[in-house]
Amino acid sequence: MDDIVFAGNRALYLILVMSAGPMQLRHSLVYW
Repeated sequence: MDDIVFAGNRALYLILVMSAGPMQLRHSLVYW
């Protein structure tokens, strides 16, 4: 169950990054 929640949160995070697109968020993806 935790894996599903984690995958969902990760998907939302990726969507936010692609929507916003600032360099700082893209940088955080590299370290994430």
